[in-house]
Amino acid sequence: MRVAEEAAQTHQEFTPVAALTTSSGSSYAELLLRVRGHLRLTTIGVFRDVPESQLRADIALALSVRANELGLA
Repeated sequence: MRVAEEAAQTHQEFTPVAALTTSSGSSYAELLLRVRGHLRLTTIGVFRDVPESQLRADIALALSVRANELGLA
C-alpha cells in the first residue's frame, strides 16, 4: 500500500483503498482505488516481485492507462 500511495501522488484522480493478493505466495496483486469525485471504485493489477522502484513505475503506468480508459486524463 505504501508504494501504491506514493505512486498515486502523481495521479491525483485516484486514492488507493486496498491491496489484495490473489493467493498465498502469489506475486500478483490487485489494487483497489477510489476515483476522486466519484462513488465508483476501480482496480489495477501489478506484479510485486520486482524492485520497489520498478513497482512504483508499474503502478504509475497502470494508473495513467486507467485514467485514460475512464476519460480522466
